[in-house]
Amino acid sequence: RLTALKKKYQSKRRVLYEDKISGDLDADMWREMDREALEQIQMIEVQLSKVTQADTIYQETITKALELPEMLSVQWVSGNQDEKKEFLKFVYSNFSVKDGNAHLVLKEELLLLRKMGVLKEVRK
Repeated sequence: RLTALKKKYQSKRRVLYEDKISGDLDADMWREMDREALEQIQMIEVQLSKVTQADTIYQETITKALELPEMLSVQWVSGNQDEKKEFLKFVYSNFSVKDGNAHLVLKEELLLLRKMGVLKEVRK
């Protein structure tokens, strides 16, 4: 949708320029209308970059989540305290220790994957 809107404004700019060249549009009017179209294009480009960035972050997060079961056991055993802490921050939105037992709450994205059957709960 955003890409189509961007193309629409780019096309509008071309038409405006042709109208200016042919004399159908005076220079001041052309500058004002062209500036407005250019501002719209720039706003759309900002929105497109945000969408692309969000898609990339989401894809990276899902990829990490899907790769976790394979990598977890080896890396957990060989990992240092900082690496283990970083992993826990990635996986759990909330974790605490009560009466010597860990109480963990998975992040929302991982809960969704578990509900879909992609992630299986592992306890040891």
